[in-house]
Amino acid sequence: SSFKNTLTRCPQNRQQANKVIRVKISRLILEHFNESIERTTGEENGAYNLRRTTKLQTLGDRLRQECKSNSATVGLFLEKIRSEREKIENSYRQKIVFLIDSLKHPDEVKTLRSLYGGSFRLVSVFADRDTRERRLTNKASGKFQKAENHQVRIALDRDEDDKSKDHGQKVRKTFFLGDFFINNTEHHSDTADDFVFDSSLNRFTKMLVGESLHRPTPEEAAMYHAFGAAMQSTCLSRQVGAVLTNSDGQIVSTGINEVPKYGGGVYDSSSLTSDRRCFAWQYERGELQFTGCHKDRKNSELRDQIAEWIKSSFLKVPLSNLNEEARGVIEKHLDNSASDISEMPGVGDLIEYSRSIHAEMDALLTAGRNGISTTNKKLFCTTYPCHNCARHLVSAGITEVQYIEPYVKSQAIDLHSDSIADNFATASGSTVDGDLKISTKMVVRAFSGVGPRMYEDHFLKRGELKDEHGKFVPPEHKSLVSAAALNSIEESEEKFRSHLMS
Repeated sequence: SSFKNTLTRCPQNRQQANKVIRVKISRLILEHFNESIERTTGEENGAYNLRRTTKLQTLGDRLRQECKSNSATVGLFLEKIRSEREKIENSYRQKIVFLIDSLKHPDEVKTLRSLYGGSFRLVSVFADRDTRERRLTNKASGKFQKAENHQVRIALDRDEDDKSKDHGQKVRKTFFLGDFFINNTEHHSDTADDFVFDSSLNRFTKMLVGESLHRPTPEEAAMYHAFGAAMQSTCLSRQVGAVLTNSDGQIVSTGINEVPKYGGGVYDSSSLTSDRRCFAWQYERGELQFTGCHKDRKNSELRDQIAEWIKSSFLKVPLSNLNEEARGVIEKHLDNSASDISEMPGVGDLIEYSRSIHAEMDALLTAGRNGISTTNKKLFCTTYPCHNCARHLVSAGITEVQYIEPYVKSQAIDLHSDSIADNFATASGSTVDGDLKISTKMVVRAFSGVGPRMYEDHFLKRGELKDEHGKFVPPEHKSLVSAAALNSIEESEEKFRSHLMS
């Protein structure tokens, strides 16, 4: 709602968009299945909203499964676009903004980007898990007020990353693909129904239409460099980049997750004669020859060892008193216990066998090798730091960490709440002269601003900014700065829609 208001209330933006249409994907899903979710007699608001959310999650899963595409909701969106265009006279001459609320799977983002190019922008709004739970269950205004807390957590887990099915919701992975990020953890009360981000969204929309001259903030520049550093990583699991900056925002060191090399630093593409990165190094042990992810190799070996121990331990128990069917079920389960172990809560998080040093540690050690103090520095990382890195960052004197991608396995704050906080309010524990609060904890907070994917589109100079006399000429804002060719959009939409609906 705040985004729609921002687009429509400014005179400049009204000139850019003749019409702003908000499209709720949940409503399209209900219409597609001809479903309605009615409130039952005496049902509380929170219980009804939670039941409705759960039902929509199930229908969304069903749609993706039946269409055999995790981008199936995009097909519904394209149908909506076509019907709305048919209502508008000379729609091809109109400037129409469609606001999609909201996307749940990374494949949806990839499809929309392939269809619309720079005409599509993803705004990712973040609040940490505790804050979201607190707001949703707030007894006065929460969407799920008075609902069972454990049921709320199940819905949130399913929303973030439904590991039980490939066609389930993957909001956490979708969030990371954003073009513009807003941190909604720190600045709003638990009872607010609608959060307003006027300054952030005004800047964002002005950049979209090329109004005024905009350049990156120090935070945006740092995160862009971290994102660029991540691309150097050849880690087969994930690419992570990090940069350290001083108080002026100047970058003093960078880091990536990569295999360390003797003499200092990590292997890179210049290490051609002695490349020991996981994709290039053949590990040999007896008859085993292996090239690949050693974390997965070691985890697989550990699961097999645990499974063998469980099987041998259980077989010591006499099964003669069980009937044949029960004994067969138990023996079959024991034979499959290696795969079952990987599904046990927490087992996959117990031991870290990766050969790569983490990007945060690489940035710290690079600074140390070059004689640069890490005290009172900030770290920008593409991913939330694990608890191992977090404790070293505290010890190194880092005051603030900003990240884009959440990392739920990290127990950083749980294990180090004495020295790590997720916002400045809880990080300021002491006072000087009764007024000035000083920070007593390292703050780990979500990044806000222009994301690395949108960086070049809006900060690279592409036209003249001065006249023949050298006088500054503000950019004209007549159309989107980066847009798809309009004469091909409808054809692309129809091809994709027909493919999904066939």
